Amino acid sequence: MSKNTLLCLLGIALSACQPTPDYRITLRDIPAQTAVLLIGWKSDGDTVGKSSLAVPVNQLDPDQRGTYVIGFDLAGEPDESGVVSVATVDSNLCITSVVSAPSSPRSSSAGVSQIDLELDPNLNPAVVKRATEMKTSPACPPQGMPQIPYPPHVPCAKLTGLSSIPAEPTPIKTRPVVINVLRQLSGQARVFDGGRLSIYGWGFDRATLGFGPACDPTACLPALAMEYAAYMSLISMPVGFSYPGLKLVSYSQLDLPVTEVKSKFTTAPRGLQEGVVLCIAVSAISFGLINSDGSSTSFSEPLP
Repeated sequence: MSKNTLLCLLGIALSACQPTPDYRITLRDIPAQTAVLLIGWKSDGDTVGKSSLAVPVNQLDPDQRGTYVIGFDLAGEPDESGVVSVATVDSNLCITSVVSAPSSPRSSSAGVSQIDLELDPNLNPAVVKRATEMKTSPACPPQGMPQIPYPPHVPCAKLTGLSSIPAEPTPIKTRPVVINVLRQLSGQARVFDGGRLSIYGWGFDRATLGFGPACDPTACLPALAMEYAAYMSLISMPVGFSYPGLKLVSYSQLDLPVTEVKSKFTTAPRGLQEGVVLCIAVSAISFGLINSDGSSTSFSEPLP
């Protein structure tokens, strides 16, 4: 996306905006606590915008929140199709949820590209809410060999550059924020032959990821290290994952496939490979993420 990329609302008189927006986005059931909407885009060629758009919605009445239409324009971007993402932000400037539409072509002379997104997580299972503490977490220091610093879990993930609710639609520079991690693993008898670790948040680019257990309540890693003592150096060495192995799904989602995790342990027995994936499944994860431009963030899950 070029530096001249323009993002504008329908009805806002910006002379540089094209008469026909690249996307006409209908947003349904904006949650009552939402004060700001964020709109972002990733092309099908994995080009990510240098900014997203912060749109104030704190003054909307319930009827307006029921159905709200936004015109989204991407002037100067050569790619003709991509994925639109939307995040909700509360009055404390915490990102509360994210959701993305399927990849769609931009508007053309043949017609306006229409996108319809339901924002109520009770009505749309594709909406991913921020991770929150479900119970009081007992003391649980990292076990095994830490690879990165382990910050405490922060339930309120804030977007750098958004210091207050804007008075009008405002571009916000792309910076990564993580709000949740979901495990979508598949396999039988503790053999994971598919699936992924999905990281959700905002402002993702072609990132690099390093992670380890922030809390390992079942002592999975120490048990694995004891069972495969001959491979201790392999288990303890820092492991990082980078694009394109770390898949850029949208402006709000990165996927780490199980096959990519296992590829870091190809010289180890199959049992060790499966054991590492199992430890990821049963531990709370802490990690650091760095975008291609050097901007970074860290995130620790609450105790599962």
